[in-house]
Amino acid sequence: MPLLDEIGCVPTKKYYLVDKRVGIIGTGATAVQITPRLSKWAKELFALQQTPSSINVCNSKPTDAEWVHSLRKGQQRKHMNNFNILVYGGKQNEDMIQDGWTNIFKRGTMNAANDYSGDDSPGLDAQAKLAGFRMMEANRFQITQVVRGPEIAEKLKPWHNQLCKRLCFHDEYLKTLNLPNARLIDTMGKGISKVSKGGIVANGKGYPLECIIYAIGFNLASIWTERSSIEVYGRGWCTLTEKWSSIQS
Repeated sequence: MPLLDEIGCVPTKKYYLVDKRVGIIGTGATAVQITPRLSKWAKELFALQQTPSSINVCNSKPTDAEWVHSLRKGQQRKHMNNFNILVYGGKQNEDMIQDGWTNIFKRGTMNAANDYSGDDSPGLDAQAKLAGFRMMEANRFQITQVVRGPEIAEKLKPWHNQLCKRLCFHDEYLKTLNLPNARLIDTMGKGISKVSKGGIVANGKGYPLECIIYAIGFNLASIWTERSSIEVYGRGWCTLTEKWSSIQS
């Protein structure tokens, strides 16, 4: 599948998908970015969802050329430091980034935690959860405003706590599911049950496909030795993997 070579950036070639029935498995950051582009090429696009993501407004705009020329040496480093401090709950006199991430951490969970002055942990936890709930409510309201079909809108609403799943930011993903050639297949948390020669099976129903894109992410929490293919040995030739396997996380 040649498209996979460009999923790390933004695919720009049609790859002969114009007359194809395409299925994309996943609703995380990768799928959210490429689904709108795929909808422009594919004859039919099926977005297969296991659990919905929080799709937040990106507000992408063209870069102002005058602003670029006004930047001084070291400005990028200042922007990077400003962003990192804000999203880790620190204080800054100015939000130099002003994107979805910094907005969420200024107004949301981390801000509530920083401003809470009580001593009891349950109170702090409640403040943080309330702030996150308000942000998620705003996200769910946005879905009802953008997605035309009420039934589809309900299936797209995330009901997990704000940071339980990676946040996504895109201005076109929700709009894409309004298109006549795009269809959401919600598996209600079960995922697809089978991949056959002619397509996929989900919710007990078969969907004929000519192309399947697996935008299912990667294993972030796997054992380091598996990711690096390097094993570490200690005393008595005990491996690091064996040592940690007996410890409850």
